[in-house]
Amino acid sequence: MKLRGNRLPAEDPHKLAYMLFCCDNPPGTEDISGAQDTIGLVYPGLARCDYNGAYWPSNTFCCNRGVIIGGNKLQMTQLAQIAGQ
Repeated sequence: MKLRGNRLPAEDPHKLAYMLFCCDNPPGTEDISGAQDTIGLVYPGLARCDYNGAYWPSNTFCCNRGVIIGGNKLQMTQLAQIAGQ
């Protein structure tokens, strides 16, 4: 908190999330984890990650169109359609 206060650095979200992931998983780490955690912390809105057999996603799609996330099946279908674009 002393370095940045309550704000993230003005970096590309992908780059910033990957830097955080690397800090959490330094060389020699046996149990690698946290990709979705760091992406969730950095990217605004809803993020979908596509994995291709690696620890870091091959593609990340972010949706921050102001869609309300709820338990309604119709809303979840709309989210899936937006995320698939």
